[in-house]
Amino acid sequence: MKIPSSITSAAPAAPLFTPPAKREVGGDVASSQVGAPAPLVPGSSKLELTSPVEAFAGVGFRRAANDEAASVKVRKPLANPQAFAREAVERVIQTWQKPGYLQPGQAPVGAVGEAAMAEAIAVVVSELSKLVADFKGYSPVQTVDAETQAALVEGGLCSREEAATFLNANSNADFTPVGSAASRIRSALIDLLGYEPNDKQRGKAKHGLIGFLVRQLFEIRGDNNIGAVVLDGFERPLVLFRGSTMVGVEEQNSAFRNLIEKGNVTNVVNIYAGSFPLHDLIAKEVEVCREYGVVHHDERKQVPLRQWRKLIDDEALFLENKAKAEESVAEVIKDIVMPGGEAPEGNIFLHCGGGMHRTGMIVGIIRRYFNNDSMEAIKADYQRHVAWKSDEDPGGYEELNLRFIEEFDLSVLDRVIKGESGANFTEAAA
Repeated sequence: MKIPSSITSAAPAAPLFTPPAKREVGGDVASSQVGAPAPLVPGSSKLELTSPVEAFAGVGFRRAANDEAASVKVRKPLANPQAFAREAVERVIQTWQKPGYLQPGQAPVGAVGEAAMAEAIAVVVSELSKLVADFKGYSPVQTVDAETQAALVEGGLCSREEAATFLNANSNADFTPVGSAASRIRSALIDLLGYEPNDKQRGKAKHGLIGFLVRQLFEIRGDNNIGAVVLDGFERPLVLFRGSTMVGVEEQNSAFRNLIEKGNVTNVVNIYAGSFPLHDLIAKEVEVCREYGVVHHDERKQVPLRQWRKLIDDEALFLENKAKAEESVAEVIKDIVMPGGEAPEGNIFLHCGGGMHRTGMIVGIIRRYFNNDSMEAIKADYQRHVAWKSDEDPGGYEELNLRFIEEFDLSVLDRVIKGESGANFTEAAA
């Protein structure tokens, strides 16, 4: 297998909450660790609330944006939980009405009256408010992990002493279990609407509800899940930053703006094209990129969508679909590291939804190809970004993801990059 050793290239309502301040923490590359106050254990909060909506007061590390991206639905889960909950209920209803999810002879769910809708919304708001209560008083500590600090220094972006807080970002990844909350909402909607969904409809409804709960966590916690690695083989140090879709990208001194202004990011790559309600956040980042003249690659605009992860998320079909997924991923990686067939002018920021699975797999393969990194190092990086703590507390760890990284045929990526980039390579045996 050959790898390149040198690449030459030419009037919304006011929010119902007051955001707490981010906590600034200093540190150095050797000793600083990502810090965060220990959040309340889900379900342990004993806050007394006169109504579910009161749970939203004083929560959230950012204020909801008032400017709306054209033609994109702007969601404000903390400022207007009822509207957010209504959208979640409507998503479930649409799922149970979709012809493709119905079994032969099965009727879709019927029209839902306003009284039943109001009850359904109250169920969702109640579950959303529990998440808020669990993280009452939480604010992210704005330091990045030691590996990211080392990459900032190696990439020539800052000194060792500045690295921990240089980006005003955090490497926090949260995997609060929201599946049980989604199941409770689904069960309540089944009772309220008097409808018995089939197994496929149940699964799709739960997945959709998880998306709304995850968005709520994004708003509450403000996790960035930032990581970084310096890629070998380029004429200058090229830093590949990774992270999640972020809230508040439009704000001054946001982590996203700092990646551009201080991290010298000239190419932002979004590889999330799923159904979770994150697309208004992505629309905001597109606006910010346009403001700076930064290139924004958006997988949502790819026709047809490169749904490579679906090909390999079932162990029974993994081997059958692996080769097809490898071809698709190789094209994605080429677009990331060689946009337009040329190395980027500056650094790269890559993200999916939470910065865990798609991003983790892509980054792992890139590290194997460009840096010849060991699977031990790649696994450790993957675990950090999926909130893995132990085998008993694995966070979002998925063994198939690591298997795909390890078994990925690098000759496929080698062929795609060399065949389409037009770049000059000096090859070295891996």
